Amino acid sequence: MMINILGLDPQLALNFADSLVETNNGEILLEILLDCTDSAARSHIGDLFRFLLCMVKGIEREQLLGDDHHNTVSAKWLKLLVENLHVRAAKSWARFDKYLELYYSFAVETEQDVLDSMQNIQGVSKLVEGKECRIGLEYLFKVGVLE
Repeated sequence: MMINILGLDPQLALNFADSLVETNNGEILLEILLDCTDSAARSHIGDLFRFLLCMVKGIEREQLLGDDHHNTVSAKWLKLLVENLHVRAAKSWARFDKYLELYYSFAVETEQDVLDSMQNIQGVSKLVEGKECRIGLEYLFKVGVLE
């Protein structure tokens, strides 16, 4: 239901994604991804976050590939993920699957890829050819995540 609503309005998706990372320094995002012991809830909300991050990446594609990438919502999300990888995520190693999937989704997936994976639709991989893959991987390399 949330994915349907967010998919209708790019500005709503940007505002929602920004509020998740800005409110209490992204604590709600981290609590759900790393501390939630309910695996079904963590999985479903993690998929929502994956969809949201891919959507935001698509909206911000020009900024991400330009010099103004530091001010994007995508950059805020990735900064939060990177800053918490070595300590907080490492402590939650048994539950950090969706946390790590955010990196993967940002790097190579589109919103449709996330929706397909949620429905277990297997298709021919478009990863190498996709424009979204170029945006995600190039940005992650530019900011030093893929070094």
